[in-house]
Amino acid sequence: MGDTADGWFRKNLRCSRAAFLEIVDRVTERWKNLHPPVLHSRFTIQDRVAATLFYFCHGVSMEQAGRIAGMSERAKVFINQVIHTLESSWLDDVIRLPRT
Repeated sequence: MGDTADGWFRKNLRCSRAAFLEIVDRVTERWKNLHPPVLHSRFTIQDRVAATLFYFCHGVSMEQAGRIAGMSERAKVFINQVIHTLESSWLDDVIRLPRT
């Protein structure tokens, strides 16, 4: 069974903490090939992935999703970076549409 932090992840990001950390690891692995390094930003890749998952799961605006990580006007840029990374790296491997 998950730890106590799992409840927050399941409620807000619709996944376990372990699944979230796996997604962060995969995005981080591919990030360097698609975007400049996150060096002096207050918002880590982990923050950006959290905001993106919240955006996907709750049907809110990107700005509203960014608030969970304390982001403001840059939320849209950060969320779009994560979406681009996901699309470029795993979309074909993870999402399958019906063929009939």
